Amino acid sequence: MRLSLILAGLLSLLLAGGHTWWGLVNAMPGLSAIPALERASFEVSWHQVAATLAVGGLALILAGAGRIRSPALPGFILTVYAANFLVFLAFVASRYPQVLARTVPQFALFLLMLALIALGTLGRRRAT
Repeated sequence: MRLSLILAGLLSLLLAGGHTWWGLVNAMPGLSAIPALERASFEVSWHQVAATLAVGGLALILAGAGRIRSPALPGFILTVYAANFLVFLAFVASRYPQVLARTVPQFALFLLMLALIALGTLGRRRAT
């Protein structure tokens, strides 16, 4: 059992729920004024992130508990999450710096989750 992967998976599920809830409460109502195509693009992208976090979280929990025995899975999830994080950071830092200040708690939790996945992935490689 790899506790760091289980904790990362739980954190991923928490972030998925928070992302969905925060979006429904704070972001989606403000979209009513924009055209349907742009609104749909935003909403689909928003919920794809939440779905990725939810599915990845479940996979990390199962991998950490030894129910999924793919040594590459945590590294793959780490790569997908890190790529999404870097895209977010690049766009926010360059175009919407005011948003970064409003997302510090999520930012910190996401970094912690990435560190836990890396720890679980590296710990597995050292043990083999």
